[in-house]
Amino acid sequence: MRKYFIIILMILLTICYIDVSANTNYLTILTFGEYGNRTGEFNYPVCLALDKDNNLYVSDWENDRIQKFTSDGRLLKVIPEGEGEGEDALKIDGPVGLVLDSNGNIIVVEQFNNRIHKISSEGKSLQMIGKEGNGPGEFSNPRGIAIDDEDNIYIVDTENSRIQIFSPNLEYIKQFGKEGMGDGEFYYPRGIAFDQEGNMYVADTFHDQVQVFSKEGIFLRKFGETGSEPGQFNATRYIAFDSKGNIYVTDYKNGKVVKFDKDEQFEIEFGNESNIISLNYPEGIVIDDRDYIYVADAGNNRIVKYCVSKIVIHGNLGDKYSEENKWEEAILEYEQLISIDPLNSDARERIALAYFENEEWEKAIEAYNYLQKIQPDDQQNELKIIDSQFNLAVDYENDSLYKVASEEFKEVLSLNPNYPSAKRRYYLAYSKYLFYSTFFRVAFVSLVVLIFFLILLPKLKKKKKNSRHSKRERF
Repeated sequence: MRKYFIIILMILLTICYIDVSANTNYLTILTFGEYGNRTGEFNYPVCLALDKDNNLYVSDWENDRIQKFTSDGRLLKVIPEGEGEGEDALKIDGPVGLVLDSNGNIIVVEQFNNRIHKISSEGKSLQMIGKEGNGPGEFSNPRGIAIDDEDNIYIVDTENSRIQIFSPNLEYIKQFGKEGMGDGEFYYPRGIAFDQEGNMYVADTFHDQVQVFSKEGIFLRKFGETGSEPGQFNATRYIAFDSKGNIYVTDYKNGKVVKFDKDEQFEIEFGNESNIISLNYPEGIVIDDRDYIYVADAGNNRIVKYCVSKIVIHGNLGDKYSEENKWEEAILEYEQLISIDPLNSDARERIALAYFENEEWEKAIEAYNYLQKIQPDDQQNELKIIDSQFNLAVDYENDSLYKVASEEFKEVLSLNPNYPSAKRRYYLAYSKYLFYSTFFRVAFVSLVVLIFFLILLPKLKKKKKNSRHSKRERF
């Protein structure tokens, strides 16, 4: 039994290692939510929206409600609250797409009521429009919604395969699109979003593509192809943009998020790996002002928060390795972070500590000297420099490099004359340097020779004079 336990433990450890090493392109920050109808639980979450404080609004489809969370998944509010009794009580049926206008009002698409509902931030019903049909202002199974910088509202009228545009007061303006295979024609479209230039991106779901239009509804281009390979789609769902204009599309049946650059070239995809947190029928997606990505993982009844920022990824991995005392791995992550963001002072502090803990004293000295320049009032940096200098001197001493060691000890004393044992070790290292130096050896040999000439040579001469040969010559 113990043998099997050890085998299972080794497998789990292997999986954890793969989990870290395989995800340098993205990082799963957190997940929250589970199946249920209690507050904080979901029954098929569909769409997401963010307010100016990065609070997250989730349309809880089967539970007929909207739930509001902080960016770290803490529940703040449920709309409607309670059972909603009475004629004036707020009721919504099948909430899907939702956005917030400039006043903080929630505008939600009610799929089963075929209408658009404007709700105050406090949860009070303000205005409703729409009914089932195919005329202007009528809907058939609507899903997605977007809002432009003038608070005009764009509704994806899914079963009618068109986009309808409304004023901030929900007055009908125009529509475009129809069912078909051509440019500007749709087959069961879902998501809609605007890029930084005001162009409109529509997830043409059953065509497995994204179509791009001007704000006025003029077709511009399209991208995407059917398949399960990287960059391909099987039911495009919802769309979001990060601060750099990169495009993110949820792929419903492939269970992934696909990222394209602003030129609509494929970059990466995530969420579909089997050995880590994987998505099951992902729906809505939003990206906050820090470029954290939130995905409605509908099939798993949860929200998943991702990050694709290399700065955050390398920083988090570096911190993880530091906590595990894997200093070499941590240093590699921090070095990559600094190569991307050289002025990141947090990364500079972390790599300085990693160098110190990994006993790379010269690099630690260099790192802390840099910190001392940008943080002149932080005395901890100076203390770390002195400690690193002392430890470097000890290493040189242990390697019998006594001259360099004495110089380093002298540097320590110049920084802190009272540093424990530094003065004693300085004199000892300097003495050893002198003892083992070529100069000392030459001086020693010279001294021996001098002693020979001054002391021994006269004695030899005297002895020679007292020999028998010398006496015979005197007679």
